[in-house]
Amino acid sequence: MTWGGGNAKNHNLDYKLLDIGCNDGIFTKILSDKIGYTPYGVDFLEDLIVNARNNGVLAKKANIDTGIPFDNSFFDLIVSNQVIEHVMETDNFFKEIYRLLKPNGYAIISCPNITSFHNLGLMIFGMQPVSFHSSHIQVGNPLFGTKIGELSSGLRHVKIFTAPALKDLATHHGFEVLDIYGYGHYYIPKFISSFLSKLTPRYSIYIGIVLKKL
Repeated sequence: MTWGGGNAKNHNLDYKLLDIGCNDGIFTKILSDKIGYTPYGVDFLEDLIVNARNNGVLAKKANIDTGIPFDNSFFDLIVSNQVIEHVMETDNFFKEIYRLLKPNGYAIISCPNITSFHNLGLMIFGMQPVSFHSSHIQVGNPLFGTKIGELSSGLRHVKIFTAPALKDLATHHGFEVLDIYGYGHYYIPKFISSFLSKLTPRYSIYIGIVLKKL
């Protein structure tokens, strides 16, 4: 397997993909079919696990803060999209990914970015960044009072990161950082947003990091 910005391809079901926070498994299955890996997933709600299994994912219920129920060095690729911001035990999150990956395995982690242009703009004017949920409603910004949803404490954003912070955490836990990327900007045409994301990923709405287990 080689990393090429999402072009990794083996089509060998001996390779295993884990999606941490797999939801209903649809994305997990699409990705695994594209690269030819056997799809596994974990999430913390039973109905999501049932849906993921119905969609062809080998899914297990798990509390990510306390541990992921798979053997050491089991997976070739681990992905986690918009999950780390919900996790209380961030260091344990990285430790579990490291434990679960085979040597030379890859991980891709993405999350909201606290230094996105819109969050920086809000903070310049003394307001709360929208990516951080300090309550079940938005507070401290123009969205004040807007319901975040019928969210339990496990679904709110409890920690928000910058690109350098993700890099430092990954390095601290023994990973090689292969790439840091960003994507998305509000109220900007897509072609300009794509250019800005490549030029200055640390100011995008979302940031991601590509890691290799050494």
